[in-house]
Amino acid sequence: MFRPTRIIALALILLGSGAAIAAADGGPPPDSSIYMQHPGRKVSGTVTPAAGDNVIIVFRHATGTAQLQATNTCLGTVSYPGAAHVPDAAVLNSIAVHHDTIHTHTTAMVYTSAHGGHRVKIILSVRLTPARASGTVTFPGTRCHRIVFTARLVQRT
Repeated sequence: MFRPTRIIALALILLGSGAAIAAADGGPPPDSSIYMQHPGRKVSGTVTPAAGDNVIIVFRHATGTAQLQATNTCLGTVSYPGAAHVPDAAVLNSIAVHHDTIHTHTTAMVYTSAHGGHRVKIILSVRLTPARASGTVTFPGTRCHRIVFTARLVQRT
């Protein structure tokens, strides 16, 4: 089962090491589609996200829900010894997907390695197709501008 604690572990893994999308139990949930705005290279058959600003969506077909991770420098950055600044990630769990669309106005958790995390308002509008997910992410009340993205399908399990 893909639990919120696992998405937290996933976010920290992605932030800390740039590792592949992988849940704490060793992989994405079954019957899922993974979309990435800026996919990086393929490591051991799994696509790793590119460093920097990115939108990643894991759509779980069986439950009709999705998880979103939006990394963006406007949310803040974390600096690691010997590495460049890594943008903070806003994470949403268990977003309802209706007729291949996501529309929500809620609160996301922004995870940072230094401070644990804080909440931020988010407006999300996404259209999912078999090949891509496109839409907008807005963080009202922050200095972030509206993020318009197209994320390609990188893996289907």
